[in-house]
Amino acid sequence: MRKDEKKILKISVTSFLILEFVVICFFVFLHYKKYHYTDKGKVIAEIYNEKIYSKEIESRLDFLSNAFNNKSLLPEDLDKEMLKAILLEQYINKKIIELSKKNKTYVNDDFNFKAREYYNNLVREQYLKDNVFNLLEDENILKEKYDKLIELAKGKEERKISHILVETEDEANRIRNTILRRNNFEYMAKNRSLDTATAINGGSLGYVVKEELVYPEFSNVAFLLKLGELSKPIQTKEGWHIIKVEDIRDIKVKTFEESKEDIYESLRQEKFDEFVDSIIDVDNIDNNMKIFIKTNDKNYNKEKTIVTKEEEEQNGKNNKKSEENIVLEEKDSIDDYLDNKNILDIIIEDDIVDYE
Repeated sequence: MRKDEKKILKISVTSFLILEFVVICFFVFLHYKKYHYTDKGKVIAEIYNEKIYSKEIESRLDFLSNAFNNKSLLPEDLDKEMLKAILLEQYINKKIIELSKKNKTYVNDDFNFKAREYYNNLVREQYLKDNVFNLLEDENILKEKYDKLIELAKGKEERKISHILVETEDEANRIRNTILRRNNFEYMAKNRSLDTATAINGGSLGYVVKEELVYPEFSNVAFLLKLGELSKPIQTKEGWHIIKVEDIRDIKVKTFEESKEDIYESLRQEKFDEFVDSIIDVDNIDNNMKIFIKTNDKNYNKEKTIVTKEEEEQNGKNNKKSEENIVLEEKDSIDDYLDNKNILDIIIEDDIVDYE
């Protein structure tokens, strides 16, 4: 091979190696940019020559947005003193991270596990935000929900109800007769009622809507009594109740702005429940779950009460007696909406009960 040919070959090989190196560097750069590079946004401040980027304070701004009910709070929306405080907090955090890296305080299995858990939680929250709760950012959705609740509230009433709870029907009858003679319901509630939470307030439950009450046998009677009327003893699994209606009024509702946050949380829970139902069969979860450790169930074993046939028959008679003054109403449209809880509470005005 001639000398000039060797020179050309050497130059070609060198050029190929350089080109190969450039190509490898290019793909390494693309890999880094895809998996490691983080867009920090624009530089918004500098403290002791340390640059602070806009995206570095995003999480803090998100927190403030939630606190002030502002969906998109930007650094430019803050006053100077608040922005200075956030920037200083970020600077201090960066310095702490630098020191921790120098001391290698993060190099242990426990830290790595917690870091992975934190990362997974962020991924989870982002997925839910983008795919489950995304429609809730539209205020029209919240307004539509509010309008439906307002429609459901039309014609509904709430009652200020008081009750006295005792163990037996005989005791309830004696207390009722005393109240009818002496007109001392509040006194008897404070001194004889087993419901200590309401007894201190003369037995008052405050203003409630029918669907808010736990026991149908209680609510049916409470919402059929006339103003000031005293019920006959009513039995629930808690015991025997004497009920009195202190006041009756139409439901007072909040404005949309006052209700918006609660409506959002309610819809958020609904969306999450729907999402959970779409990924697991809750009703058959026991057939698809295996637990490989022993569990301590002794604290969860409730005492089982054995009811004799005679007691069952007596309870049936008592319930029948309680129902003599009850006109069972057909379920209206609100029952399907409430699902054992008072969703109207979202828009009902909070009321301070005056215990005179």
